[in-house]
Amino acid sequence: MAKLSRTEKGMVATDAPTVDAPEQLTSPGTTVGTVAYMSPEQVKGKDLDTRTDLFSFGAVLYEMATGLPPYRGDTSGVIFEAILNRAPVPAGKLNPDLPPKLEEVINKALEKDRDVRCQAASELRADLKRLKRDAESSSRVSTLPQVPPHRRTWLLVSAVLAAIIVSGIILGLKFRRSQQSTAIDSIAVLPFINASSASNAEYLSDGITEGLIHTLSRVPQLRVMARATVFHYKEQQADPKKVGQDLNVHAVLTGTVSQRGDSVHIDTALVDVRDGSELWGEGYDRKLSEIGNVQQEIARDISSKLQLRFSSQMDSAQEKIPPQDSETYLLYLRGRYYLDKQTTNDVRTSIDYFQQALSRNPDFARAYAGLADAYISLGYPWIGGLPPRQALQEAKSAAENALRLSSDLSEAHVSLGHVLVLHDWDWRRAEEEYHRALALDPNSAQAHNLYGELLQVQGRTEEAVREAEKAGQLDPINLQGAVGWPLYTARQYDQAEKLFRRYSIHIGLAWVYMATGRYPQAITELQAEEGGRVPTEIVLASLGQVYGLQGKKQEAEKVLAELMQRSKKTYVSPSFLAYVYVGLGDRERTLSALEQAYQERDQDMIYLKVDPMFDQFHSDPRFQELVRGMGLSD
Repeated sequence: MAKLSRTEKGMVATDAPTVDAPEQLTSPGTTVGTVAYMSPEQVKGKDLDTRTDLFSFGAVLYEMATGLPPYRGDTSGVIFEAILNRAPVPAGKLNPDLPPKLEEVINKALEKDRDVRCQAASELRADLKRLKRDAESSSRVSTLPQVPPHRRTWLLVSAVLAAIIVSGIILGLKFRRSQQSTAIDSIAVLPFINASSASNAEYLSDGITEGLIHTLSRVPQLRVMARATVFHYKEQQADPKKVGQDLNVHAVLTGTVSQRGDSVHIDTALVDVRDGSELWGEGYDRKLSEIGNVQQEIARDISSKLQLRFSSQMDSAQEKIPPQDSETYLLYLRGRYYLDKQTTNDVRTSIDYFQQALSRNPDFARAYAGLADAYISLGYPWIGGLPPRQALQEAKSAAENALRLSSDLSEAHVSLGHVLVLHDWDWRRAEEEYHRALALDPNSAQAHNLYGELLQVQGRTEEAVREAEKAGQLDPINLQGAVGWPLYTARQYDQAEKLFRRYSIHIGLAWVYMATGRYPQAITELQAEEGGRVPTEIVLASLGQVYGLQGKKQEAEKVLAELMQRSKKTYVSPSFLAYVYVGLGDRERTLSALEQAYQERDQDMIYLKVDPMFDQFHSDPRFQELVRGMGLSD
C-alpha cells in the first residue's frame, strides 16, 4: 500500500550502541568483566564469541579444582599479562588428587588460541558427563569409607560438576549466553537473492522474503524490520553485520532462492550481528507446488532456534496453501511483486494477477487483501488511474471480502481501516480496525503509521507521536522522522523542524518555513525536494503557495496553469489547487477547490481541520460545514 503524501523518506541511524556501564556483559571492543576470568581475546578487545565464555568457565573450573584462580596478580595489568602470555600452574600440581581427565578438560578450555580451544558448550558438556559417569561407576564398586583420599576428592568435584550439568551446565554462560539466542529480540530479513537463471523468477524470491517478514512479525517477542526498510538493500552486496548494526537489530536473515523447473532450493543463514557468527542455517528443497507454506516452516525453525514462540493466532492468520492451489499462490506473489513497484502500470498489472488468482480460487483471502491495497494505490493522485471515490469503493469491497474469508489477516484490517479513514471518514470504526491489525501483527509499521495518521488528523497529538515513533523503529529507512508530522499539525514548529532537519525531510521543512513566514528557506527546501520521493504535484503546489505568499503572483499563476494542464492527462487533487489559491489569497477559489475535494473524497482532505495552511478559514461557515461533514468537528 502506498504511503500518504506526508510520510517521507528518512535517514538510517548508524550509531552503534556503546558499553559504558560496569554491569554490562561481555561485548566486542571492550574489556568489561571480572579480570581474572577474562579470555585473551577479551583482554585484547577483539570480537567475542561462545569460545570466550568457555575460557571463562575453564577459569572457574580451575578454581573449583585447586582453590585458586589460574591467573593471579596484584594489579589488573599483571593479570592481563599472565592471561596473554603465561600458562597457569598445572592444576594437578596444586591438587595432586585431581583426576588427570579433569585436568585435560580444564586445559582444553584454557587454551589461549581459541581455534584450538574447546569449540562449543556441547563439547565441554560431553566431556564433563563422561567424567560424571565414570565417577558414579567407581562409587558403585566400593563404599565411600573404603575409597582412597584422592577418589574422595574426585567424587566431591564430580558432585559439583553434576550439579552444574543438572542446572544447565556452563557456569560461564552468564558472561555471554544472555546475549545469545535468548537475547535476540529483533531481526531484519534481507531480500532473498534470486539465484535462478531466469530473471522472471524474482517474484518468487521477493515473495518468500515478504512472507517470512509477515510470518515472523507474529512472534510476540520479536521486533521485525518492515519490508519497506529491508528492500532498500535489494541488489546490494550488503554485509549482514553492518546492516544489522545500522538497523539496530540483533540478527539478520539472508537467503538465496534457486528454481529449476518445478523444483526450488532455498538456502538460509541467520547471522548474529554482534560478532558476525552464523546462529543457524538450513537448506530447503521443495517442489514449486509446495512453496506456499515454506516461509512458515522457515519461520518456525528460526523461532525454535531462538527459543521464541508464535502467537496463538499465527496459524489462523496464515492460510495453508494445498498443492493443488500452488498456481493460485504464485499468481498472488506476482501480484504483490508488481504492486510493490508503485507505478500506475505496475499497479494495474498487479490487479490483473490478483484477479487471475481469484478466478482460480474465489476463496483466497490474501488475493482480496492484495486487491484492496492495489485499488487504494490507484486512488492516490501521484499514482492515479482511477478517481479516488471509485478506487476507494473498490478497495473497501475487496478488504471486506478478504476479512469475510479470513478474519485474522492483519493486512486486510489495515486496508479496511485505511479506506474507512480516506473514504468513509468513519474514525471510530477505522480505529477498531487498526487495533485489530496491531493485535494480530504488532510489528506492522504500516499499521502503526496509518493509525498515527488517524490520531493526528483528530488532534490527538501525544498518541499520534507514540504511533509514529513505533513506525519509525520498524521502518527506519522510510519512516524515521514521521514524528515530525503530528508535531507540525500541532503547531509545535521548533520540534518539527528539528526532526525534519535531522532526517532531511525537505517538504516538511518547507511547510514549517511557510507556516513561520520564512519563504526563501521554504523555496530552497522545495527545490531540494524536486526529483525526490515526494510527488511532483505536491512540490509544485507548495511552490505555487509560497510564491503567492511572497507576493510573486505571476510565478504562482504559472504553477497553477501547470497543474491545470496536468489535470487534463491525469487526476490532480483539488486540494493541491487549494494550496496555490491560499498563497494567492483567493478565498473563493480556495473554498470551491476544497468543496470539490470533499465531493471527490480526495485523500488529502483528512488533514483539513489540522493543516496550518487553512487556519484563516476556520471561522468561515463553508469551511465549518466541510469539517462537520467529515465528522471532525469538536
